[in-house]
Amino acid sequence: MEWIELTGKTIDEAREEALDRLGVHESEAEVEVLEHPSVSMFGRVKSLARIRARVAPVAAPAKEERRRGGGRNGSKQGGGKPSSSGGGDNDQQRSARQAKGGGNQQKASGGSGNKGRSSGGQRGSDQRQAEDPAVEPMAAPEVASTVEEFLSGLFAAAGHEVTTSSEIDGDRVDVSVDGAGSDNSGLGVMVGRRGATADAILELSKAVMLKVAKGGTEVRLGVDVAGYRTLRRETLEQFGTDLAQEVADSGEPMVLESMGSIDRKIVHDAANAVDGVSTESEGQGRDRRVVIKPA
Repeated sequence: MEWIELTGKTIDEAREEALDRLGVHESEAEVEVLEHPSVSMFGRVKSLARIRARVAPVAAPAKEERRRGGGRNGSKQGGGKPSSSGGGDNDQQRSARQAKGGGNQQKASGGSGNKGRSSGGQRGSDQRQAEDPAVEPMAAPEVASTVEEFLSGLFAAAGHEVTTSSEIDGDRVDVSVDGAGSDNSGLGVMVGRRGATADAILELSKAVMLKVAKGGTEVRLGVDVAGYRTLRRETLEQFGTDLAQEVADSGEPMVLESMGSIDRKIVHDAANAVDGVSTESEGQGRDRRVVIKPA
């Protein structure tokens, strides 16, 4: 995703504004400080803080066993008696030339010890190539299939029979989990108070996606349990539209209750669709809230 640049009186204020714009949690955003704010001796802000931010791309971590494998290969290549003409790098290069040159060149190099190192080095190189192929980033359809399979198993282990489905829009994948026969009455426990359990399920799903995606992925994942996310989005959109219309009619600004960055973005988008109003966010951290005011 492309970078966006924002300003604020403080770095934290600019960062929170970026989270509003991107509609993601702080852990899913990549933020760089371009310019720190400056304040006069009287406490007035002389210049604003300036940052740039984007949704952080998901990359698979390097595998520890892969690094250990490289060490074993290195030990094999370095085994045997040292050559009188140089160190490990020269020995590896000479072994590669010997492997290409065939048996006669190997015999001229000095017997079975060099021959063993040459063949061992070639095997190690081939093994590294097999272990480290150029892996493509995990595509959206594969992410959808992987997450659906994980969620089906997770809910089955919790005693819930469910069906899963996915919607793919570019690099965005939204997976829905519903009760068998579209009966979601028993899935309230998997949503939790104010969606806390559903949030945890989303984070688990992202962790599974990251583990399986050996080449990383650019996909942004969403999980909707029992239609909770869809219903909340619709409710917040209507809420933002109604309040924006009130502000447009009365000419008085309105400060909303604090909410998370994803919910704030929904309200921002809905309110800004109403003519005659604009929105901004104020506060820090969990106290961050949307302000709707006349344009």
